Amino acid sequence: MQLFKKALPPWQRVRRALGHEPLAYANALLEAAPLRAPTARPSALQPLLKRGQHSQATLCTPCLSLCGTRLEDLPVDRSGKLGPLGLGGSSNGSSSGSSGSSGAVAHCHVSLGSTVKGVPRSGITERQPWVHAARACLYDGSRFHGAAQELRPRRVKAGARGTYTWCFDAAEATLLVRCPAELLPRAQLYIEFNVSYELTAEEAARLPPLLQRAARQVDEVCVAWALVSLSGLPTLHAARKLSVLLRGGPLARRLTLQQCAAAAVAAAAAAGLPGEAGTYPPAEVAGADIRDASLAVRLSPLSAADAAGAALLPAAAVLGLPAAKAVGCYRQLLAEVLATAEGPASLAPAGGAVLAGFPAILADADLSDAFFSLWKQATSPRKAKGAPPPPSTAAELAAAFRQCCAALWPLLGAQAQPPAGIANAAARRNERRGSIRQFLQQHPAVGLGAGAHAWLHRPFDAAELRAGPLEGLGATV
Repeated sequence: MQLFKKALPPWQRVRRALGHEPLAYANALLEAAPLRAPTARPSALQPLLKRGQHSQATLCTPCLSLCGTRLEDLPVDRSGKLGPLGLGGSSNGSSSGSSGSSGAVAHCHVSLGSTVKGVPRSGITERQPWVHAARACLYDGSRFHGAAQELRPRRVKAGARGTYTWCFDAAEATLLVRCPAELLPRAQLYIEFNVSYELTAEEAARLPPLLQRAARQVDEVCVAWALVSLSGLPTLHAARKLSVLLRGGPLARRLTLQQCAAAAVAAAAAAGLPGEAGTYPPAEVAGADIRDASLAVRLSPLSAADAAGAALLPAAAVLGLPAAKAVGCYRQLLAEVLATAEGPASLAPAGGAVLAGFPAILADADLSDAFFSLWKQATSPRKAKGAPPPPSTAAELAAAFRQCCAALWPLLGAQAQPPAGIANAAARRNERRGSIRQFLQQHPAVGLGAGAHAWLHRPFDAAELRAGPLEGLGATV
């Protein structure tokens, strides 16, 4: 008999009392479902993204060496030009070129099929999903690495046996995957298929009262996931097609869809849930008659031009093609500012709205969508007759990147921009997106007018114009 309960340290008791479980909303959503879906669980990547981990904004901060005196992943020459990353010898014998690897870093393009069939439902049958999203990230069997990328399907339609078919645009569903050589023997590409439901008034009443805490709640439900092995990247000389099984349930168990259904039926029978006599499965288990489905992916090596651009990115990353080009432009601009006469990048802070604002833009979902909409317009071929060609040189891309960032940077501190809440609060998200569209449709100097007080900046902090490798470390000795 235990007479005394082990007491937590004071700081842990305060944290537990003040904190909120980030999975509380998603777990309550699944528990309230009238039918139990065997494959559904809270998203594995969204909780990490809510904490600022594995987001694209992390790619904008160079990594410090263990001694803290230099930057490991920002090779800069004396002219300020960003050099390729990972030119050292590779432990697996791969070399840069058509094999898809650049020294100690391997890379390739991964394209999802135009349609993914057999994606199961979540079991929340009385509500229609508000958002469908696929997320991808590097995985080594125990933890995630690098930045994750979100993919939105073009359309989702009903399929056989109560499943759904996700339709992707071929150009939008292509990923640039960068993987360090030391991870290759166990490296995998983790892809999860998530759905999110619009927040109701009853659910909003149960959220934390502070918007910042409500924004940390996970709202996406993972209905299926897959793992694509990347161990063959050193021998990838030509495009290769793979077919991997869709799985469901916890990531650690790696059950196929049919195995999830069988486990749910067995659990229902053990709990004594009623079912029609002689039928399989019990009617209370949603999707118990589901069949195994597969995900078709295509791995292809990079061309020489694409490999040169990918070598400017961090060693571990999964990025869409527009995001890869934008992050490469940012790292080049940062390298030009931090370059020194001796060669290595300086650790001193640098000033500039673009350098300081781009990571914050990527960290805000609505501003990030607006940025990539502008970026796509700036870098895509113009269809109008007599329109100028899209930027092709490094200088033209840098100018387009600066213009897209500068157009959205004032919104980071504008009084008229509503604060963000939980991601599935449709009314608040629509209000924020409408505010962004309204700002972009006005003249850039509208904030300087006497009648445009709503767009004036909040109390100004010089840190909003400062970017540097040591900014996130606080005061140092």
